[in-house]
Amino acid sequence: KLAQATREVAAGDLTHEIQSDSHDELGFLVQSFNEMTEALTSASEEAEHSRAQLQAQSEYFETVLGSLNAGVLTLDKNQKIVTANPAAEEILGMPAGFFADQSLSERAEMAPFLKPLAELILRQMQRGPAEWQREIRLQAHGQTLVLLVRGSRLAKEIIQAGGTVIIFDDVTMLNQAQREAAWAEVARRLAHEVKNPLTPIRLAAERLRMKLM
Repeated sequence: KLAQATREVAAGDLTHEIQSDSHDELGFLVQSFNEMTEALTSASEEAEHSRAQLQAQSEYFETVLGSLNAGVLTLDKNQKIVTANPAAEEILGMPAGFFADQSLSERAEMAPFLKPLAELILRQMQRGPAEWQREIRLQAHGQTLVLLVRGSRLAKEIIQAGGTVIIFDDVTMLNQAQREAAWAEVARRLAHEVKNPLTPIRLAAERLRMKLM
């Protein structure tokens, strides 16, 4: 019975339990086997629950990014673009999916007008402070595009090995006072809509990692 139950557990059936009234060494082994399968079942259920939580938080995060009018890019330490919301592509006049799974430098090679933006971000990532803000002008699609760009370094718990989140808005038509007010609104929306979901995402990931280990 123990050998058969072991094969069933190996095949993925974690609910199998062996009935035994023996109190000798074999009975202890059977009891230990049942405790093991119970622990495996509990860990599997916890892992599935954590996975579902992560999926829900990911969908919520994508919905939030999709609703923002400001462009948002998240990059890892190698400048590879991890996420890009639709507003980022719309503001820069690029097709949907343009930034998907590419580095910012590679995208700048495909669209040379992005080079000043890529160089600014790279420079700030290499030697800049944890948070920064710059205004930049791009010659895009035959016209001048003025962007208000802000970067913030991400903790290693959020993106493996760290990274940066870039937020930018088109302020071409705004005067200086309007620009400051617009950026304050962008910062408020970002803090409320983006920062809050990161904490449960990180906690769920840590919980899943602990259970699996």
